[in-house]
Amino acid sequence: MNTGRLLTTIVAVALLAAAVSGCTLQLEPPKLEVITQPAYPSRNVLIPFELRGDGTYAEARWELRRYDAHDGDWRLLENRKISVPNGSAGILQLELEDGKYQLTVELLTTRGGPSTTTPTLTSQAEFYVDTQSPGGNIALYDDQKVGPGPQLPYFPGLQLEIYPVYDGTPDLNIESPVELYHRIDSTVPPTDDQDPTGDTIIMWEGGEPSYSRILTIIAIDQAGNIGSYRVENYTAP
Repeated sequence: MNTGRLLTTIVAVALLAAAVSGCTLQLEPPKLEVITQPAYPSRNVLIPFELRGDGTYAEARWELRRYDAHDGDWRLLENRKISVPNGSAGILQLELEDGKYQLTVELLTTRGGPSTTTPTLTSQAEFYVDTQSPGGNIALYDDQKVGPGPQLPYFPGLQLEIYPVYDGTPDLNIESPVELYHRIDSTVPPTDDQDPTGDTIIMWEGGEPSYSRILTIIAIDQAGNIGSYRVENYTAP
């Protein structure tokens, strides 16, 4: 057996495998990341993105549409290309009026030359531009009285449940949704980083000689605009 030739062959195969493995590790998959918010409180909209394609520069095509409530369809506003150094990030800056929008971004790869670009990855998102505060009011009903409250005094021997109702009706074709947020025993305004208020707020379970509790409740839309704000005291007896 020619040990020298066999050893040379093994070394050559090992080097080839290492080279192939190295090339494989260096090949990163294409990437398209577009970060949008559900709603923006300003007409100056900034949308971060990151692109990774197959060349020195990564390219993408973006299309922006606005929902036309009259026609019940999306109307094309802009259609452009963007190009950044491969694997880098950028910001798409838009000046928009209030309304509902749809942004579609397609990552492009070059095959056979820059004139034959084909999309590989697609990102699509809908968002609002909403600069107006919610205009509705908050009504507070409960299970001990008839009609909106508070209506004092309440009964400490019974549980007190509050049923908040927001009477505003935002047009979701052009306005962002509105949620209620509340705190108990605090006059500090609630914020939209907490869970929205549900259908029922339990002020007390009942059974104590007396109660005195504060309910603070506020309406905030998806863009963060603040609407109605109430601070009410519920006492028993």
